[in-house]
Amino acid sequence: MFATLIKLDSVYLKRFAYVLVCVLVFMGAVRIAYGLKVWKFGFDAETKLAERIITRMEKMDEFDIEKQYKLLQIGSQSLRKKYYIRKDKEQNSPELLDIAYYKEGIASGAYNFFYQADFLSDDVGLKTAAENPWFNVDAPHQWSVYHDWNHSNPMVREHVKRSLTYLMEEYKIDGFRFDLTKGFTQNSGTEERYDQSRVDIIKEYNAHIMSVDDDAVMICEHFVEDENWELGKDGILVWRNMNYPYTKAMRRNMSEADFYGTTNGFNADGTMADWNNFGMLVGFQESHDEERVNYLGQWEDNNGPSIPLATRMERAKINAAFFLLSPGPKMIWQFGEIGYDISINENDRTGKKPCKTAEYMAVKERKALYDTYAMLIKFRKDNPRFFDYDVNFRWYVGGNEQTGRYLFARSAEGQHFALFGNFGTGSKSIGVELPDGVEKWYDYQNKSSVWNGSSHTTTMAEGQFYLLVSDPAMCLE
Repeated sequence: MFATLIKLDSVYLKRFAYVLVCVLVFMGAVRIAYGLKVWKFGFDAETKLAERIITRMEKMDEFDIEKQYKLLQIGSQSLRKKYYIRKDKEQNSPELLDIAYYKEGIASGAYNFFYQADFLSDDVGLKTAAENPWFNVDAPHQWSVYHDWNHSNPMVREHVKRSLTYLMEEYKIDGFRFDLTKGFTQNSGTEERYDQSRVDIIKEYNAHIMSVDDDAVMICEHFVEDENWELGKDGILVWRNMNYPYTKAMRRNMSEADFYGTTNGFNADGTMADWNNFGMLVGFQESHDEERVNYLGQWEDNNGPSIPLATRMERAKINAAFFLLSPGPKMIWQFGEIGYDISINENDRTGKKPCKTAEYMAVKERKALYDTYAMLIKFRKDNPRFFDYDVNFRWYVGGNEQTGRYLFARSAEGQHFALFGNFGTGSKSIGVELPDGVEKWYDYQNKSSVWNGSSHTTTMAEGQFYLLVSDPAMCLE
């Protein structure tokens, strides 16, 4: 290209150079402006968060205006470097996290801890410096964000374990969610298949956590199926992404709304297929990586017609019932309980989203969805034996069950509950065969409503469900 330019007349060359300079200056200005915008957004967000934390701290009985408090951020991404371990002569109080975040000094899981690091760059700032002792200069796998820890290095594993100990002992943290654990390997090409070195590293971290507090929890964002079961036997929890089928159910495409993966497998007779792995799957309908089910639920599948808000909220209720009343832990993503329907791509995928809590709670259909979530969670908390490893559990929630779906559970003590509802379009006549051995069934939400015997047929509105129990003492007052 240069050889071609010098053959041009000097007037054209000058014009070309002038245009090129203008373009480069404009591009530089745009880049600086965008960088400032991103920085200001992050700064404003952190400032608002700090203000909210300080407001909560000042309301706590333990707050002492004579003390100095340092707001310590752990995990995820930050404008500051991470503070994994206390510096020499630095005094941190365990009251810090307790007062700022947790009621009555009860700590909770640290979300996204040990995310790929965002420091130790080379002079250009785009890659890890070659002389660094901890990170791969180039990640050997595709699951890397920022700089990639070399977990095969004993020094790195020791650093991670010491940091975990510090957080658990100093701040009473009782659980960790590890991000992108597919990347805990030096082996290229094993992202979707079994990697023994990766399994060993994750198990080592879990064993260390258990050695500090055997009631602590380790959750991995893993998504390697055969490794998941191996990790589960070690007591490690893993995410179970159920966004696709529950979104299909919201959009009235029940042939693709297979809920079976929500929980552990059960045999045809209702017994646990592999009780050693019970409770390892943390099911979720939506997350920070997935589109909102209520956003896509505004339209029928395959570019179909729109679905009215009232109908959508009813379908969200029945989704929640079958989701929350299956055994095993569940994750509810923020504002799902009020039918948040702003797209994940609003203001860019990771951009700021509008907070609509007050607005949504003033809408009766959304408030009713919130109340349904509260009711279902109360049922779980009041009746834990229905959700234990020795439950007898049967449900019919595959693609063949396109209208009526059913869930039956019997605790080891002989108590029963039954859940069934209408996933079809519009009102439907739903038939149900309740389990034998129970003479009277009681509506959990209205114990004066009694169902006698096993065989019943009833007309149900779209999204309507019944939760029946065998003992009226279990019903809401």
